[in-house]
Amino acid sequence: MRWSYSRAGVDLDLHREMHKIALDISRKVNSEIGIETKGLGGYAPTINIGGADLSIHIDGVGTKSILASRFNRYEIIGWDCVTANINDVACEGLKPAALGIYISIGKPNIDAYRRVMEGVAKASIENGIAVLGGETAILPDLVNGIDVSCSIIAFRKKRVNNRAEPGDQLIGLPSTGLHVNGYSLARKIIETTVGYGYKVSGDTPIWEELLKPSANYSKAILEAYGLDLLHGVAHITGGGFRKLKRILGGELDAFIEAPKPPKIFRLLMELGGVEPREMYQVFNMGIGIVVSIPEKNVDEFTYIAGKHGFKPVYIGEVRRGGGKIHIDTWMGESIDL
Repeated sequence: MRWSYSRAGVDLDLHREMHKIALDISRKVNSEIGIETKGLGGYAPTINIGGADLSIHIDGVGTKSILASRFNRYEIIGWDCVTANINDVACEGLKPAALGIYISIGKPNIDAYRRVMEGVAKASIENGIAVLGGETAILPDLVNGIDVSCSIIAFRKKRVNNRAEPGDQLIGLPSTGLHVNGYSLARKIIETTVGYGYKVSGDTPIWEELLKPSANYSKAILEAYGLDLLHGVAHITGGGFRKLKRILGGELDAFIEAPKPPKIFRLLMELGGVEPREMYQVFNMGIGIVVSIPEKNVDEFTYIAGKHGFKPVYIGEVRRGGGKIHIDTWMGESIDL
């Protein structure tokens, strides 16, 4: 059986169509009420209030929560909910200030709820984010397990363009695993083949590999932006490497020499018979952040990333073009997104 995201229940084309509806309506509303916005359609659109750019960003952990429930690792999705948001806003040079948390659950579970909130607390303390409250919804019949999302209030005083420039190098920061994307496909592959007890390496079952917490890139990216080292930053989340289109615009192309991904991605590809192109537009393939950076700044960025626990890897360059992403995979195949 050859698996794809659409076969697993997520049609990326329809997903992008829904995004377009939301974007068109947002533009219409903002125009009619006379509010100027920056960056609509990007990671974190802003409005200017009192001389500062402010953003509200919302994201969740998706169907990773199904595995967290099954294997009793609720604190991970609390952590992931926060990091997914702050990694996104960091791409736009925005510093997270406060958050609200939304937890919906099919029936009351005090232990699960407490552990989700402990994960939220850990990420919030590490990043200096105030927790202002949120909503707890008990929704029998509508929700079977638990769903977690949060909204982040973030700001910046210095404008960031977040656009690559011709000649930039593309430098990747490693991921810790799938982070919070592609789980609908990953679950279908594992559940129809080897099962969650399958050992990925040594004594590590595949469910532990799938439930690794997301990496927190926010501090490293904001420090690099503060030193004017970066032209653009892409968080490789939903849509995989297509996220690079957000920093390319319509006049640049990305040429990527993809490194060999960690074993979990190779295993999912093999077990599910997933096409390489599908892998790179669903999963992060071991690269959680891509920065577009002048070559002269790479050494300093490497030092900053190292301080925050990351070992950067060169993955390609930016050239003039038409907004395309060209990937030479580790298997010798070439794909375009």
